[in-house]
Amino acid sequence: MPATRRAAERRARRLVSPPPGVSRGVVRGPDRLDPLARALRSAGSSWPARTVALGWVILPVAAGGAGAVFAGPGLALLVALTALATPAAVLVSNHGRLDRQLERALPGVLEQVGGSIRSGASLRQALGEARPPAADAGAEALGGDLASIVAEVDAGRPLVDAVEDWAERRPLASVGMVVAVFVLGSVSGGPQARAVDGLAATLRERNRLEGEVGVLAAQARASAVVIAVAPLAFAVLAAATDPASADFLVRSTAGLACLAGGLALDGVAAAWMVHIVRSAR
Repeated sequence: MPATRRAAERRARRLVSPPPGVSRGVVRGPDRLDPLARALRSAGSSWPARTVALGWVILPVAAGGAGAVFAGPGLALLVALTALATPAAVLVSNHGRLDRQLERALPGVLEQVGGSIRSGASLRQALGEARPPAADAGAEALGGDLASIVAEVDAGRPLVDAVEDWAERRPLASVGMVVAVFVLGSVSGGPQARAVDGLAATLRERNRLEGEVGVLAAQARASAVVIAVAPLAFAVLAAATDPASADFLVRSTAGLACLAGGLALDGVAAAWMVHIVRSAR
């Protein structure tokens, strides 16, 4: 079957089939918490989006109330802003963690698949027997992807279509290489176990190099966090020890302008440092 026809059929099936977890005939509209849920999944967190959103609202209010009781409105505002910005900084710094964990688990799964194929199992059987060796969110996601592929094949879908859909759901370079090896082996035959083992070794070496780069970039990330948080911490400390400074910042036009400008510049600097650190990966 031509690739264009297979792609058209996959698109048609996705238009007809309901999304996972929704019964046929019931269409779920967009949720305002969907962006937060995607950010949590990308960070490898299993916390429900509604729980995180509720905590994100309660934490600044509680921190600001405590600051108002002990040190006045100036410190309350600064503490509330710090409590509001900290979860966002954590999510941003952990963006893509799930994908990195999944890619680290791929070589171990491929080695299991290659061993099963050498022992006489088919690719479908090998995928059904493979288990991610790690125990993190990325490994669980990879295990769920493999189980989904096996379930689709057992339901009658061609293996090539199932793994190609996996590449569309997980647009990662490592997953694309795995799918290419699976498709070529299924279509052309040949020593599939050798190709799977070779790809596993390649991905393991790639993960090792990326790990070294991550270690080298850890100091840069720590410096970025310190530089971004230090102005806020200093402002909170100054407001706690000198209420007059806090009153100037939150009760005068010039103080509010200074506070807004400082927060804006600090946010721009934090975003720029995050961009620099990510570009080095």
